[in-house]
Amino acid sequence: MYVLDRVVDEPEAGNEEGKLGYRLQKLSSAGVVLGSVTLPVQTYTAGFYPSANPLIGLAVDSTAHRVYALVEGILEEGRSKPVARELVAWSTVPNGSKELVKAPGYPEDSLTHAALIAGASVLEPSEANGELDLFAPEALSVDPSNHDVVIEAQKGLFEAQIGGPTVLQRVVTEEHEEGGTIKKPGELGESWVADKTSTAPAEEQGDGLFTSTDGSFGIDLYRERGEISNLVDVSANFKEPKPSFIAPDTTSGIDLDQAPTIDNRETINSREGRENGAHGELNLEPYTAGSPITQLTNNLYATRYGQLLHATDPQSVGTSWGGLPYFWTQDSESKNIANMGIRLFTAEGAVVTTIGGQAQGQPCNLDTEQLAVAAGSNGSVFVLSQPNVPNGNTDDQVIELAPGGKGACPQPSGSLTLNGKSGTSFSFPVGTNVTLADTVERKGETPYRFDWVLLNSSSLAVEDLNTQIEAPTYKWPAPSTSHTFTKAGTYYATAAVYGDYGLTYIATVKITIH
Repeated sequence: MYVLDRVVDEPEAGNEEGKLGYRLQKLSSAGVVLGSVTLPVQTYTAGFYPSANPLIGLAVDSTAHRVYALVEGILEEGRSKPVARELVAWSTVPNGSKELVKAPGYPEDSLTHAALIAGASVLEPSEANGELDLFAPEALSVDPSNHDVVIEAQKGLFEAQIGGPTVLQRVVTEEHEEGGTIKKPGELGESWVADKTSTAPAEEQGDGLFTSTDGSFGIDLYRERGEISNLVDVSANFKEPKPSFIAPDTTSGIDLDQAPTIDNRETINSREGRENGAHGELNLEPYTAGSPITQLTNNLYATRYGQLLHATDPQSVGTSWGGLPYFWTQDSESKNIANMGIRLFTAEGAVVTTIGGQAQGQPCNLDTEQLAVAAGSNGSVFVLSQPNVPNGNTDDQVIELAPGGKGACPQPSGSLTLNGKSGTSFSFPVGTNVTLADTVERKGETPYRFDWVLLNSSSLAVEDLNTQIEAPTYKWPAPSTSHTFTKAGTYYATAAVYGDYGLTYIATVKITIH
């Protein structure tokens, strides 16, 4: 894995001169440093329009043995406007001194001493067209079929600092044919621009980018704070991109815990609403340096998940819940300590599980909301947590979460009782009225729906005995129900909870009616 981190801090407000420096590291899955390079320190003029060139985005082409970064430029035209400036690359193969050096076959970039793939003359807007084609860039990814690097940004501005539609722009890294034309390294390839009639309308700007397992590109589209994001898949053929929804919203915007796409927070360019790319004084620190969503090798999707602020969950205001706070918490009154999660879900939108929820210091605790995710092998996911300044910078970590890994994350659990007795198998005569009750340990779960499900093993008929909690009213009767069995047979009763963790079957008991 590769991590780009900042090793020289910018100055405090009021200083006239700033310094900015980075380090790129290649790490093993055990955290051993396999190679590294420290970039030259930039000295820049501070103030409302800092003149530094931050590095954002990181993408790896393992077959071409290159790791890419995007250098951002800052245009000062009435207000600071971030744009894509340079695409640079290092070789993924360290030299004998364990140094990461420039990728061979390209000129050297004077700013980073890496290989210069495409410079400002290609990426930045020219005086001739005056358009900010790659405004407020967010992320990089690689097309494995031809080694193009794809930049996610916004095409132009609507007005002032409000960004235009999402654009995916190809940058050629190896000579190949594209649409009957030979494209050379450093040239711009094809691009895809969202429009108002597509699944990615112009007013929804991209906040994350990843290459899917089938070679298409997934993007996370920010709408507004607190709204469910649109996740869109764009095919690799930008002439016929055929955008389609990933995990489409079927709730008409209702904020259910089951919705897999609630991920609305500022990213690299510190977005606030649709005023994307706005840079305030000395605002050079990325909010979340990396995509908040990716697809894993087992085809599940993974995204960071959490509510915006510490507050009382409206789904738990009933007396029986005791007004519990949100399961995922960003508590600004307590050193900005969060309790975030990584949500796994299918392309159809079914939540498989949510990873996280343990106390601070435990393996499954993610106590900062500044998270980025990347896919590992065999269904694993890597999580980058950025330093949490109010919490003593304790959270700068790379965390691997994998199926069957050490320290299982908490999940809802419990057992069922029938007529007040515990067990897994019961027998009753025909005509018996049976009372089912549960003892659910929610592990921080805030369900929005609770079902008793009864399966007749002979007919395979499923009966939903009683929905105890249902959005949007969130009423909470006692977690029990009664049923009279009028026919002999074998039945299976289950308590099902829908909420933060997805769909969880708490327990199942066998009931024989004779």
